[in-house]
Amino acid sequence: MIIDCHTHIGRNEHILASADQLLHSMDKSGIDKSLVFAGSLNDAPNKWLLQQIAAHKDRLYGVAAYRPDDVTAQQLVDWYLDKKIVAVKFYTGYDHYYPYQISYVLSELEKVGCPAIFHCGDCLNSVKKAKLKYAHPLGIDDVAVDFPKMNFIIAHIGFPWHRDAAEVCYKNDNVYADISGFVYGEFNGMDKIKFKKTINEFLDISSSGKLLFGTDFPISNQKSYLNAIDDCYGEALTAQALTKNVKKVFKL
Repeated sequence: MIIDCHTHIGRNEHILASADQLLHSMDKSGIDKSLVFAGSLNDAPNKWLLQQIAAHKDRLYGVAAYRPDDVTAQQLVDWYLDKKIVAVKFYTGYDHYYPYQISYVLSELEKVGCPAIFHCGDCLNSVKKAKLKYAHPLGIDDVAVDFPKMNFIIAHIGFPWHRDAAEVCYKNDNVYADISGFVYGEFNGMDKIKFKKTINEFLDISSSGKLLFGTDFPISNQKSYLNAIDDCYGEALTAQALTKNVKKVFKL
């Protein structure tokens, strides 16, 4: 069983992919299930995303996106309780707020045990309005301490602040990191060297039990991601092992 915990569909220049294209990629790669993110950045609003994946509940799990002007905390809670979503994504670097500033939303999610995913680290250089200070993984430490009964996921391993991300994961039992979005398209030889170096530096501080398999499809190629993990680690660190962490964190 392999679950990709970080994929997108969307309708613009940032993300252009359909649910059918995602499923085709999964089939080619041997990926069984995927978490699929909504996001206004990708012209993939919550209700549209839920409509797109509704026919594929056996393979695609919805992840709602939070924006203060778009959706209420109660709506997110209702979707989670109705099993329409398995988590909520926060795009802090693109929407310009620190994690602690949406504590009122997190407090409602904690009541029902809904995990929170935060975009951390690098932001698309094509999005000129993005502000990196809001995307630093150290911001997750505040909310992880304040809301200990819910799981937090640092997306993209917080790169290039992956050592800070590792410390936040090491310190807090309820914080994890996914390994998605390391390349545009497919891995080349140098990409694999950098990828392994990054993961190893994370593991110097935290453990493999805190890492989640994710790719960032369609930005990153799913099959190439699986091959990169195999080439870099073999049996020492597999997508199947990281999928066990995904199932635990998202209660799948």
